[in-house]
Amino acid sequence: MKLGALFVLLALGWFVSYAFLNNWVGPVGRIALGIVSGTLVYAVGYFFLKKKPVPGQVLLVLGATMILTTIVAARNVYEFFTPGLILALVGLVVFSTTVIAVYNNSLSLATLAFIGGAIAPMMAHGLGDNYLMMTVYALIISCGALVVSSIKGWRSLLLLALAVMFIYTDSFYQLPERQ
Repeated sequence: MKLGALFVLLALGWFVSYAFLNNWVGPVGRIALGIVSGTLVYAVGYFFLKKKPVPGQVLLVLGATMILTTIVAARNVYEFFTPGLILALVGLVVFSTTVIAVYNNSLSLATLAFIGGAIAPMMAHGLGDNYLMMTVYALIISCGALVVSSIKGWRSLLLLALAVMFIYTDSFYQLPERQ
């Protein structure tokens, strides 16, 4: 049964890639397919989380990664979303994953959610020129890490938030060279 499921999955993957290469599916369909499939994998991971925690966490992270990758690709390849909408969608995925991590007492899931939230805007080109939005975004996810750390006592998130704030502020607020 597992082998049959693997073959069906491989056939589906081959068909989808063939359809993309022949332009049977347009850009909107590709983005919708990525977001819907990522959401389905995310939901399956959520339902598996109670029965089997490790596979559930893997599926949650996989689904969130699929969603975030689709959003970033939609911005970089097709220029579909505005930077503000990207940050809102990424924030929604990160927030829901963090709430699930806190509810299920999973530090690893919360850490991966925070890392995903921290690197997603860096991958989206066109956000780097708006220093205020990027700094406010980094401040919001760092405050989220502070709240989660105060609720659950996960101090490693504070160190991670400090590192992310340093990276964001260091890369965006370089001092001008003196002449």
